[in-house]
Amino acid sequence: MKKILLYGFKYIFKYKTLYFVYFASQILISLSELFIPIMEGAVIDSLVKTDLNIFIKNIIVLILIMLFSLAFSIIGSYLYFFLQVKCGNEANVDEIHNLYSISYKNLLNKDPSVLNQTINNDCNDIIMFCLSSVQQIIIAIFSILFMIFIVLTQSILFVFVLLISTILYLIIYYYFKDKIYNSNKQVLESTGAYFGALYQLVYYLKSIKMCSLFENIKSFENKVFMHFFSVNKKQQFIESCNNIFINLVSILTQILIYIIGAILVVKHHITVGMVVTITNYYANVISNTQIILNFWNNVQKCRVSCDRLSIYHNISKMNGKELIEDVNTVYFDHLSFRYIDQEELIHYNGSFEKGNIYRILGKNGTGKSTFIQVILGVFGNDYGGRILVNSIDMKKIDMNYFIFKNVAVCLQEPLIIEDTIERNLIPNDNYNGRYLEYLLKGFNMVEIIDNMDDGINTVLHPLNSNLSGGEKQKIGIIRALLSKANVLVFDEPTSALDKESSRFFQQCINKIENKIIIIISHDDLEYLESKEKKVFLI
Repeated sequence: MKKILLYGFKYIFKYKTLYFVYFASQILISLSELFIPIMEGAVIDSLVKTDLNIFIKNIIVLILIMLFSLAFSIIGSYLYFFLQVKCGNEANVDEIHNLYSISYKNLLNKDPSVLNQTINNDCNDIIMFCLSSVQQIIIAIFSILFMIFIVLTQSILFVFVLLISTILYLIIYYYFKDKIYNSNKQVLESTGAYFGALYQLVYYLKSIKMCSLFENIKSFENKVFMHFFSVNKKQQFIESCNNIFINLVSILTQILIYIIGAILVVKHHITVGMVVTITNYYANVISNTQIILNFWNNVQKCRVSCDRLSIYHNISKMNGKELIEDVNTVYFDHLSFRYIDQEELIHYNGSFEKGNIYRILGKNGTGKSTFIQVILGVFGNDYGGRILVNSIDMKKIDMNYFIFKNVAVCLQEPLIIEDTIERNLIPNDNYNGRYLEYLLKGFNMVEIIDNMDDGINTVLHPLNSNLSGGEKQKIGIIRALLSKANVLVFDEPTSALDKESSRFFQQCINKIENKIIIIISHDDLEYLESKEKKVFLI
């Protein structure tokens, strides 16, 4: 419980003033809801007595209380929305950012869409619990005590009826409690898998269409959907049965209240209005009891969420503090790496020094790309041997700062962000405009960009753009060349380039001085042969 509250209120207390206003609004709403049944009863009594003046006064007071409640409901709803969305987003971003600090080896078997859905659900469940459940249970307890006190002042028979109905309600609750919890848990798990399957249909749309695999993928999606449907159908059945029994108890209790109330009214022990008030209070007692009982279910649900999030918190991270401003040498002392349950993929001794071009060579599957990923911290500390940057052990280095400050990478499939072509080309605002024009012209990108709807301000979409693979590769290369980084990494940079663009790329590389340049390529880079140093991974 403490762990849940600490997690949720860490974000909520960033907006503590708004939270306390929200909390106060909920208290005022609850107070108005306690007095509305009393005023409704008073209105009915004044109507029965045909006292017009008192009737009008009671109606006015009732309307004012209702308007008061409505006003604070609107305020409370807005504040809840604001806090839930803001805090939920911050928690989501923090959890995803946390994934950047752990070894990617721990995520290899995770479906990204399912992982994203799980993080989103878990973060929001905890935030919503802290926002609503905590204040709800406090208000619910005091509300029940207040209503029981009012009912007790009228007749102990009403309290007896409420007690019997509450016991029956508790029996129903405990009978269905585990069934509802387990069915909800299955629904959450199946929902993540279902949306993950749908995500694949969209994400791999182009490949599925080209390979004519839609029916195959659809068949897989249908299996996932049938499980999703079956689990949801079971949940609906269980909750429907639970609601039927609860409603039966509610109906029988209300009938008993009316019967007892009628007898007491006839004997002039109670007014008609008070019978109506007690009936309304009964509904409120049941709903508040439900809040109290659900509180413990929500605690268990949030414990599961906290535990799932904690898995990624407890994985060892690269927590180095050393800040590297410039890179002169990268030394490898018996560097080795293996994936889970696989043989050793990399074993390398050597060094990279400023002013040189290094070409990583080797057969397919020898770990060329993995080698680069290891030295860029993708796999955290999950490697053997040592990597020394300027004689400092990489495990002591702040890798986020190191990459941001010193490294520019062009992947075989360059990352395209959902932004303008200009923002995809330039790594930051500190770039050489003339050099950008030179690169665009050299890679024959000027005409292509000019033919776009909005030119260089055309917005690109990562999964669906008009750019070819070669054009995307050129954007990735230009972005790396424009950067001020002193370590440039190119993974198969010419695989989708024409001969002219490949030659221009090599000419650009030859002109770069005083940097470490690392290139993985199967292509014949004839214009680099005089300068490159070959690194063989066997």
